[in-house]
Amino acid sequence: MLFAYIKAAVVAAFEYKAKPAIVYFDDRVIPIKPFMVFVSNSNEMGYSMSLTPGALLTDGKLDLVLIPELSFFEKIALGYHILTRSVSRFKKAQHHLVQSLQIEMPTNIFTDAQIDGEHYKLRTNTCRISAEPAALSVLV
Repeated sequence: MLFAYIKAAVVAAFEYKAKPAIVYFDDRVIPIKPFMVFVSNSNEMGYSMSLTPGALLTDGKLDLVLIPELSFFEKIALGYHILTRSVSRFKKAQHHLVQSLQIEMPTNIFTDAQIDGEHYKLRTNTCRISAEPAALSVLV
């Protein structure tokens, strides 16, 4: 199963064509042509892989990772860092802790997104994402 997941990720990574985006958070505006915009509050994606190994579910923050367009060899290097949970050492990855953010794809009408591992074609070119601190009560 892991091999199939990695194979699908590699195929998608090399077919992907980056388009301009604007990311807004904490009074910052970052124009980027991203290979990846990754938002998470968890430290694992599955199979022990991670882009955000230091993320905490309880800090009320989202971990935002921005990765610009990459060359073939940079994509291979990024894959290695994801598998070894060392993305913080990948020089092109920008990591930010945010409460909320907005991602705009100005040249798109629809936006392809992966949400909790599932593909969605969103009927918008703008996504607003925020953390709701202490919003989940868990009984043990």
